[in-house]
Amino acid sequence: MTTKALRRAGGFTLIELLVVIAIIAILAAMLLPVLARAKFRAQVINCTSNFKQWGVMANMYAGESKEFLPGSANYPLDSGGNPWDVNTNFIPACGNYGLTVPMWFCPVHTAETAAEYAAARQYLGHDMTSINDLDTYLSYFYAGSFTIMNFDLWVERKMAGELNPVPNPSIPPTVAGTDPALYGWPSKTTDRACAHVPILSDECFTGYGAPSGGNRADINIIGANNLPSIVAAKKTSGHVYGRNLSSLGLNLVFADGHVESDKYQLLKWVYTGDPTYNPGFFY
Repeated sequence: MTTKALRRAGGFTLIELLVVIAIIAILAAMLLPVLARAKFRAQVINCTSNFKQWGVMANMYAGESKEFLPGSANYPLDSGGNPWDVNTNFIPACGNYGLTVPMWFCPVHTAETAAEYAAARQYLGHDMTSINDLDTYLSYFYAGSFTIMNFDLWVERKMAGELNPVPNPSIPPTVAGTDPALYGWPSKTTDRACAHVPILSDECFTGYGAPSGGNRADINIIGANNLPSIVAAKKTSGHVYGRNLSSLGLNLVFADGHVESDKYQLLKWVYTGDPTYNPGFFY
């Protein structure tokens, strides 16, 4: 055997190595989007599981509260009148019936959740693991007057000293022709609205630095400039994949505990919130 043949049998040529590397790169380029979509779908399924837990928790609460749903007792006076605004007693009350820290955060909103956990760790001096940690952090985060949820709570509640409930079933701010306008917003598990209107949904909104109102094309993909800066730049509507609201849309849970998913094409503008920013809220 010649010296040249021996060298040839001992390994690959540079061209052969480059061809193999190119094939691997092509395969990776084909597989990575598939893996990313699979991961996203798993996060959406995890969100659905969280919503089922919210449904169980809400029914346990109502069972010991004369059928009233959590959040129906009162409303923070200095909030913006948005469905994600809740009183400071909301977290402790729900914590007594099985609310956990992960349930507070949508698994799809990884950047927003990471920002809040990092802020909580900085304030608390340790990881946020308990309901007391969550309550302590959010009380600090929003100056102790009220709390902004990472979801939209569609339970009707009265603002202290006010006659009008929030969300308000009168028109406006509830949008005419929608289920909430026809049936009202639920406050008890026995309300007729409970069969037609969810008690909780993934947040989905316009306004706050983007066009306000009821155009579905204007739904905020990211950003809400009325929130503390550590979260504002990362807040998203519904289930965003890439830079778009996914066809999977968002999840809803009803008072009987069942969960539905609204696709993007089915999202409806149902409520107008804070008059300063005039946001539209969808589900």
